[in-house]
Amino acid sequence: MKIKIISLIIAIILIIAMYVPVYAETAIPDPPYGAYDYWVVTDSDGEISLYTSPNPICVDYDNKGSIRLEIRSYKRYNLSGGYWSYLGETINTINASFNTIYASSHDIAYKDGSGFFFTPPKVSEFCQAVRQVKNKGTFGMILRTISAGLIPVLGCLILAISFRKGWAFLQGQLRH
Repeated sequence: MKIKIISLIIAIILIIAMYVPVYAETAIPDPPYGAYDYWVVTDSDGEISLYTSPNPICVDYDNKGSIRLEIRSYKRYNLSGGYWSYLGETINTINASFNTIYASSHDIAYKDGSGFFFTPPKVSEFCQAVRQVKNKGTFGMILRTISAGLIPVLGCLILAISFRKGWAFLQGQLRH
C-alpha cells in the first residue's frame, strides 16, 4: 500500500515538474556560413563579438599592460537577436580589446610562445554527436522537459526514502 501511495505521489510530481523547465545560460550560436576556420567569441564592453581568421589568433600585451587579441586578416560579427550580424572584414592586423572569452575553435596562445591564454573545453565524440542532433531539432523539447523534471523527482524520492528510514528507526527505538 505504501509503495502505491509513493508511486502515485512521484507520478503527480513528475507531471507537475515537467512543465516548469529552467534554463541558466543563453547558447552562443555557431559561426555563420563563410566564416574562417579560426574563431573566437569575446565580450568587450557588453557587446558579444565573433572574430574569424584564416590564421591562428593569439594574445599579446599592449604598452599599458592590458591583454589584447592579435588577429591578422579577420571577419567580425556581432551577436544581435540570437544571430551573428556581419560587421566587416580587413586584411590588416588588429589588436582587439576584450573582457571575457566565451569560446574558440582552437587554443589561443600568447604571442611570445610562453603558453596558452585560453583553451576550449575538450568535448567527447558522444557529446559532439548529441549536439549535432540537438541542433537539427530532433532532441528539443522532450529531452529538456524530462531533464528539467528529473531533478525535483529525484529530490522527492530521496526525501521519501529518508523519511521512511527515519520513521522505521524511531519506531524501533521507541518499541525497545
